[in-house]
Amino acid sequence: MDFNVKTMGNQLYTIFTIMPRTKKRLYSSTVLFFTILVFHGPLLAQNSSGGVKGSTSLMGQLWGAEVVGVHVNHNLDHRVSINAGVGVLLDAHLGTNVYLTQRTNKKASFYIGAQLTLTNSVNLFGSSSESQWGAYLPIGYEYLSLKGFTVQVDIGPNFVENDWDQINTLPFMGSIKLGYTFRKKS
Repeated sequence: MDFNVKTMGNQLYTIFTIMPRTKKRLYSSTVLFFTILVFHGPLLAQNSSGGVKGSTSLMGQLWGAEVVGVHVNHNLDHRVSINAGVGVLLDAHLGTNVYLTQRTNKKASFYIGAQLTLTNSVNLFGSSSESQWGAYLPIGYEYLSLKGFTVQVDIGPNFVENDWDQINTLPFMGSIKLGYTFRKKS
């Protein structure tokens, strides 16, 4: 199945128009999406001889939208991937990356991305909690070894309404992700 910009645009439009309205449903939907991506890759990708297309990466993430969390990246094509992440404070993101080089024979690539984020305030001594939506637009670098080890580093502007003096509400942030890519069988 080849990548089609119109089809992907329609799929993203559908995802964002039916997005749950309550926080509880958002967490459930994010966890379901995350679970599907996590188990889709390993089931299809036990052989490391395949290309990047159809592969799924499972990574630990520091900083970024979740501060500390788990990040899943599924490659739709050699140039486009979708990603999701959930953090320890139930911060979450859903987004896409577009790679600037076709990753068929290359270990390293630069990418640009867009992520819809949900950020929760950290309130250690009080009982009230706040959440806010935002957008993170990273520019990043990915290294993907032939054996599957994966590193992503990115930085970019972060658009949120309120700066709560947290790492993930600053106007500019970055992230580091380390993990493994399960390649689809050829």
